[in-house]
Amino acid sequence: MTRTKTRPAGAAAAALSGGLLALALLAGCSHGSNGSDGSAQLPGKPSTGVKAPAPTADTIANDPKARPSVSMRDCAATGSGWSAGGTVTNSKDKDATFTIVVSFTTKQSTVLARGETKVSVKAGATKSWTTAANFAKTKGTQCVLRGVSES
Repeated sequence: MTRTKTRPAGAAAAALSGGLLALALLAGCSHGSNGSDGSAQLPGKPSTGVKAPAPTADTIANDPKARPSVSMRDCAATGSGWSAGGTVTNSKDKDATFTIVVSFTTKQSTVLARGETKVSVKAGATKSWTTAANFAKTKGTQCVLRGVSES
């Protein structure tokens, strides 16, 4: 008769749970899946062929002195994603170009995509701006004014 060591069922379940927990923690630390071209893909969603640029925080210029010049009043779903818009006011005595970056996020602040626009505004004038991103529509998407710079 061959004797086999067996673990109690509770020990096996505990070992399995611990392994699954470790995998879940590692997955939770990732920042989304990127396609082979560096574009972002929504986690758990098959690629739709529409790819948004992968968000990178270190490339977004944000000048606190330029931010008060930009307001964002619009945030809405479009046929292929979301758009945001508002106005930019150049209160200086020379023409300026504003770069405006909007992050489209979930309610939990996960960035789904970003939109960027450049707006040239004459001295003392106010001009409307819009930006959009194509991505799978997500209920509860929010628009966050992420960066403003002036040149």
